Parts: sequence; structure tokens; C-alpha cells
Amino acid sequence: EPTSGLDSFTAESVVNILKKMALNNCAIISTIHQPSSQLFNSFDRLILLAEGKTIFNGPREKALHFFQMAGYICPANYNPSDFYIEKLALKPGTEEEFREIIKNLEETKIKYEERNSSSNKSNENDYSYIEEIEPRKKAKLYQQFPVLLLRSWRSTIREPILFKSRILQV
Repeated sequence: EPTSGLDSFTAESVVNILKKMALNNCAIISTIHQPSSQLFNSFDRLILLAEGKTIFNGPREKALHFFQMAGYICPANYNPSDFYIEKLALKPGTEEEFREIIKNLEETKIKYEERNSSSNKSNENDYSYIEEIEPRKKAKLYQQFPVLLLRSWRSTIREPILFKSRILQV
């Protein structure tokens, strides 16, 4: 969350720096909560999550179209990020409606994936921007242990009081 606690001018400056880094082939992954329209338009790709599931993963420009195809139309002159939050956030007292929206979006995503896998034609209704992220494989215990031990050791020796108290505990 690189923009948390920043005013809009500083937040925009930070995002512009991150964008320049991305243009230089540096991978940038960021979480932004309720960005302004201008800040939101600085991003190229979106991953929208709900209940831990990927609802949309693709170019920012195609997210509105995806929601429209599911039957959710963003009002004119409305910040798209606010629209996505409104649809994907669980609000107290609206659990049934929320579950219905998520179910509808998941079904829409599946239909698009099926359409793409059944036809290899490239046309203007190409929904290949809806991608699944492959789960990462976990490191084995013998790989994790030395890394965690080294991290713990470095953390401990950086805090002299903590280091002394741990020595005295032994």
C-alpha cells in the first residue's frame, strides 16, 4: 500500500515513480484502497478479489466491460474503483445480495473461459484477459529452515537488548 496516509499529490507522485519503474521491466505489485479516478487510471492491470477468489485479472480498461457482461453497469461519471468496491465488498445486512453478485461474476468468468477454450478465433470479443494465477509451490522444510534461521539470527543481533535477554534465557 504505497499510498496509505499520503495526500493526493504525493500519492500520485509515488504511483508515477512506480509506473516508470514498471516501464523499465520492474515488476510492481501494489494494493490500493479507494484510489481517486486519476490514480486508478494510472494502473495498467487489475486483480479484483472477493472472498479470497480472483473475480477479475486483466487490463484495467476491460474490467468495466467484464462487469457489464455480468449485468453490472457502472454509472456515468462514477469512479470505476468505487464501483468495483461497491460490488465486491461485503456490507452488513446485504450478505444474500453479495453472495448473488459473487456467484454471478464467477459464472460470467467461467462462461468467458469456456468460450475462449472452445474457439481459438481471435475476435473483438476476446476475453483472454481473464487469467488464473498458478499457485506457487511451497518450499521444502530443508529449504525453509536455513533461511528462517538466518533471518531470525539477523533480527536478534540487530537488537542488542533482545540478544542479551535470549542469551540469559538459555
